[in-house]
Amino acid sequence: MPKISTFFIRVLCNKLNFHGGKTMFNKQIKNTLFVASSLLLVSQSVFASPMYVTWDEANGGNGHHYALTELSSDWLNAEQQSIAEGGHLVAINSAAEQQFLNDTFLSSGDILPFWIGLTDKDAEGDFIWSNGDDVTFTNWKAGEPNNYQNEDYAVMNWDFARGQGIKGTWNDVPLQGTTGFGGSSNGQYYGVIEISSASVPAPAGLALMLFALCGLGFSRKFKKV
Repeated sequence: MPKISTFFIRVLCNKLNFHGGKTMFNKQIKNTLFVASSLLLVSQSVFASPMYVTWDEANGGNGHHYALTELSSDWLNAEQQSIAEGGHLVAINSAAEQQFLNDTFLSSGDILPFWIGLTDKDAEGDFIWSNGDDVTFTNWKAGEPNNYQNEDYAVMNWDFARGQGIKGTWNDVPLQGTTGFGGSSNGQYYGVIEISSASVPAPAGLALMLFALCGLGFSRKFKKV
């Protein structure tokens, strides 16, 4: 998240007001610092925002938007991050959706597991999707779920991340993820966010970009005076 506030920017600008802000030199310094700080704030916000990929209906998709959570965490925190974005951890409802996720998030050189929205934390053996969808499709690894060490949360690609199994298959794991299994399978994990709304949230950086551009225009206006 951004670590610079507009309040902090104003404080810095005021600190440069050595002569009560009466000289053009001090005004230009203040404006330059204001714009530079605003642009830094924009860059921090934009790069902290999830990058969404849409499963287009034209390509047989559902029109939903998908991204990874900003932070790796336990399952509950990953779900909260997803809710804060306006969605939930992904509910995988078909083999086609599973393949889309494999192609989107599992095709890089990083072999990692990711949280999905499936859990039986409320009733052992009764898995439900956190967004309320009915469970109409599953992709469990052979022998899973097995509730080994009280495992109530589902992750995809766990076995493949430790150098075994089939890409994208599911496993039930503890809240914090697993430890001691090798490869990249140890928790905590990033989660896959799914948003079903018509549009994804605009990154905070967009508003801040307008803020910075206004400051830049203000600075240029000063130079013409």
